[in-house]
Parts: sequence; structure tokens; C-alpha cells
Amino acid sequence: MVPSDSSHVTALLAGWREGDEEAGRELVEVVYRELRRVASAHLRRESNAMTLQPTALVNELCVKLLSNPR
Repeated sequence: MVPSDSSHVTALLAGWREGDEEAGRELVEVVYRELRRVASAHLRRESNAMTLQPTALVNELCVKLLSNPR
């Protein structure tokens, strides 16, 4: 994420915290897209990860994060 993106994410977080549902939806889209980009780059470097797709990896992460209440 470049610095301008991080300030956008910060603004979305603030909006979501204040009850802006659209900010929450956009936040999920932005973060998911970034996680998928990172997963794709990581999997390209892994020789044994050919059967795992970036989307599957990110979906697994999301399931684990969302099922672990704090």
C-alpha cells in the first residue's frame, strides 16, 4: 500500500467507526484487494504453492480473522 492509500484506509476506518456503512463496504473492498495482491506476490515465490490460488488464501485468512472474536 502506498502512503496515499493508507490515508484513504484511515479515513474509511474513521467513517466506518462513525456508522458510515458505505465506508465499511469500501474498506473491505480496499483491504481485500490489497491482501489478494500480497497473496499473489507471495505465491509466485513459492514453488510448492502451485495448487493454491490467491483468492483461496485470502478467503481462508478472512474466515480465520472473522471467526476469532476479540
